Amino acid sequence: TDKENILKNIKEMTRKGMEGEMAFQDSLLKRLNYSDLNKRMFEPFAEKLKGHVTTGLGNYIRALQDAGHKVCILSGGFIEYILPVARELDIPASQVFANHFTSDNNGNITGFDVSNPLIQDNGKSLLIRYLRSRFKIDGKVIVIGDGLTDYATYADKQADLFIGCGIHIKRQIVKEKAEHYFTDINELKQFLNNYLKGFL
Repeated sequence: TDKENILKNIKEMTRKGMEGEMAFQDSLLKRLNYSDLNKRMFEPFAEKLKGHVTTGLGNYIRALQDAGHKVCILSGGFIEYILPVARELDIPASQVFANHFTSDNNGNITGFDVSNPLIQDNGKSLLIRYLRSRFKIDGKVIVIGDGLTDYATYADKQADLFIGCGIHIKRQIVKEKAEHYFTDINELKQFLNNYLKGFL
């Protein structure tokens, strides 16, 4: 059906953007061209996303924050549906960074904010450089992610450590490049706990 073909094309554009086969901005543009979006759609979509959060992740994030670590979300996705999920994880809105849609007076999505650094392939690296200055970070920056844009923060020497995550989506190119790669949340937490012991 047309709906299935559209979904298939959106997934393929997403994969190409996340695996570096297509410029990230081009990937977003093509996905929007396949979509007919309105702001009213974001609330049910965010609710659905909440159901896909890794079990126990919220408690672990809260434990990290209680221990004095700052947890941020950096995403090439969109703030409109990421922020409600971040609230569930007790991550402050000031520590959530994502792209922003633009819309018309009826709430129909017309595009996205092209001035946002996260629209670029190296946007997460640019943002971390800014955050180091804004938060006066003198500790280690650890990036955990499943995409090539996440790994790029380490390759660009903005992240001190990159942990590849294949819990929900396994990308072979990320697995090949990541020095540390996990498909099990408990193994990832154990590794991170051991790593952080040296910085408490």
